[in-house]
Amino acid sequence: MAATYVCLTCRSVAVDVAAVAQELHDPEPVEPLVLECPGCGLEMLPPDDDAGAVMLQCPACETRFAIEEGMRHLT
Repeated sequence: MAATYVCLTCRSVAVDVAAVAQELHDPEPVEPLVLECPGCGLEMLPPDDDAGAVMLQCPACETRFAIEEGMRHLT
């Protein structure tokens, strides 16, 4: 649904307030990134304190793995 329009006569921008309100009330759900330990299968969230971390360590089995290894892949 478009929320902005341009007037053909004066070229000014108009905003459809109802469309904006609808977009604010119906946001698309965001799925959190869940990592799975390749050693024990424990599901965990990536660390918040180090967003640029390349290697992680499982808190359960202490396996060290790359973030890419813990991401779910389509099969």
